[in-house]
Formats: sequence, structure tokens, C-alpha cells
Amino acid sequence: MLTISFRFTHNGVVLDNFYCYRMKYANFENDPYPHVLSLYRIKGTNPMTGNYWNLWQCINLNYIPRAKRRAFVKDAKDILMRSKSDFKIMWKFLMMKYPYLKIATRRYYLNPSSYIQKLEYIPPEKMEEELVRNIYKDYSMAAFRKLGRNYRKTHPKPGKR
Repeated sequence: MLTISFRFTHNGVVLDNFYCYRMKYANFENDPYPHVLSLYRIKGTNPMTGNYWNLWQCINLNYIPRAKRRAFVKDAKDILMRSKSDFKIMWKFLMMKYPYLKIATRRYYLNPSSYIQKLEYIPPEKMEEELVRNIYKDYSMAAFRKLGRNYRKTHPKPGKR
């Protein structure tokens, strides 16, 4: 059975939903040093496949288009302060305002624990400062290109088979 945890501990660091973290991720596809906004952990055995999962679902800030990243972080920080960590309210508001979050949402393996290294909490008052320092890392185009390739594979043009 799968369980979802909004607050959990990994390698001695308490991970809470909608808080910001930076880390080094060993099993990366594009981004070896993600800056993430934590959503939740998925843990347990998938009843459909029988596979064991221990995943951390996050919004990788480096996958948000550079021009929109500062506004997103400001809104996320404001919502965090106002809603007292009510996940559903925050997620619905952010998805309405920023539909590209589906592309920026990533899952990180928590097992083996060596995948996530140098995990650090970024306090809300330092989120924007961290963002300015990290502004040149932009993997949003790589994510959009991959999405386009996957779309073309599953939706061929009429007349081409």
C-alpha cells in the first residue's frame, strides 16, 4: 500500500511540504544540483505493479522558465506564509496561475540514500536571494523539448504511419 507523507526526515534533515531545499542529486537526468520546493513523499508497494517506491516529489525551480521564476518563488513564499502549509489550497492556486508546473514537477529517489547528498534547507526569507544566485541554471527548455518529443511519438501527424 502506498502512503503519502507531507513531513518526513531524510539523512537527518526534516523535509516539509512547500519548503525550499538545495541538494546534490547523483541520479540526475539534466540537473545535478536541483533547488526544489518539497511537495510530499510516496512510500510503499504499488498495488498495481508490486514495485516498492520511496520517492520524494518536488517542484524543481531550475525547470521553471527563468523569466517566470522570481514571480513563482514570491507567490509560493506568500502562499506559504498565509495558508499555514495547507497543501491542497497552495497546489490548486499555483497550478491555476503557473500551468507549466507539471513540467517542473520531479520525483527523486530516496533509496539508496547516497542519491541525495548535501541536502540543505533554505529558509523562506532567503528563497529569493538563493534564486538570484541560481538564476542562470535553466533546464526548462530541455524539459519542453523532451515533452515535445514524447508528444510527437504518441501523436504522429496524419498521413504518416
